[in-house]
Amino acid sequence: METAQHHPIERLTGEFVLMLIATALLTLCARVVVPFDLNPMLSQALMILCVVFCIGAVCGCLVVVAYLLEGRLGLPAFAVSFQWRARPALASILESVSR
Repeated sequence: METAQHHPIERLTGEFVLMLIATALLTLCARVVVPFDLNPMLSQALMILCVVFCIGAVCGCLVVVAYLLEGRLGLPAFAVSFQWRARPALASILESVSR
């Protein structure tokens, strides 16, 4: 009976595909807003934690670095516009602090 041994290239290819899928999911989560009272939040933080938990710390860090490189290269990876959400939240925080 033969034992199933994976070649290093097959293993690396599988990890690369998994990292591409995780990067795509991270990009999609950049567009999903979780509404809160004071400050809405993107679901990216939860997705990063899930990626690191599922595929490991090293591959998870590589996914985040790949995501940042995609955004730096000009790909539409980051959230479209987060500024319009931050201004009202900042105003409400400053208003609550000044009371």
